[in-house]
Amino acid sequence: MAYMTKSEFNLQPSVAAGLTATGDVIITERGVPTYKLSRIPQSGDPWQRLIQSGLVTPAASTRHLVAEAQSFTGLPLGALIDEDRADRW
Repeated sequence: MAYMTKSEFNLQPSVAAGLTATGDVIITERGVPTYKLSRIPQSGDPWQRLIQSGLVTPAASTRHLVAEAQSFTGLPLGALIDEDRADRW
């Protein structure tokens, strides 16, 4: 268990986050323990955790995400950019 003051925590929260790897971090205010910072163990795929928690619902089908190849004008990229710029000015 590590201790740090509220001022230290406000200045360097990433240090407190790093200290949670070894255990809880007690944040004190004027010498009195006020907050407790601890790491929440996480395992597995983040997407699966979101689905299990009910925060997201996967799509019923992904067929609409697959688009057929579109044909383009065949012009070089520079020519397309010049054409677009000409339309704006």
